[in-house]
Amino acid sequence: MMVISELCKCFYKLKKSSELEKYAKKGLLIAQENIVSKYFIGLFYSYLGDSYALAGKYDLAIKYLDLSIKNNPYSKDSYKSICYCLESIHKYRDAIEYAKRIELIDTKFFQDNKINESIEVLEKQELESNPVSLHLALALKYLNEKNLKNKKRN
Repeated sequence: MMVISELCKCFYKLKKSSELEKYAKKGLLIAQENIVSKYFIGLFYSYLGDSYALAGKYDLAIKYLDLSIKNNPYSKDSYKSICYCLESIHKYRDAIEYAKRIELIDTKFFQDNKINESIEVLEKQELESNPVSLHLALALKYLNEKNLKNKKRN
């Protein structure tokens, strides 16, 4: 899963829309078949949307980027890509509405206390094969527990 995600990231940076589309579809299929977290499903929808945006298929890109947001409402990249697509087809008012949502993401993320959810997702991923993710998950868990203890003291 992580390898396909990294390939998608590389093809996106290289602006290789057909390769990006191919691997985004492959990653999405694997994510849906294995019922992994909505994060990965959203991630691959985002890459698929980006592949269509790179190819100039903006309406199709917006469709998949919206699916990305439905699966991962905290994906700033998906919102930014939709803004780009909307600007490209001269839908400026719609682009502004999506841009406003980007500003709210960080605040809403922490208000909803999603940090615990993200820790659980990280812990459930392929941690044994990715020590960096394991260390990140443990560090986030430690910081979260420390913050909770400090709140109880105050």
